[in-house]
Amino acid sequence: MQHIWESDSKIDTSPIGQHEGTGLGLSISNHLVDINNSKIGAVSKLGEGSKFWFI
Repeated sequence: MQHIWESDSKIDTSPIGQHEGTGLGLSISNHLVDINNSKIGAVSKLGEGSKFWFI
């Protein structure tokens, strides 16, 4: 799941179908947390969703 912190990370790389991804939001969040010497993380379960945290 490490790739979700990269800008514009794609979930599905096929040229046909839905275009889903993380966009810039998680990348920016990761950068802001990093420059404040904090930590960010996520836990994801298929069919249940994801939980994000920072300290």
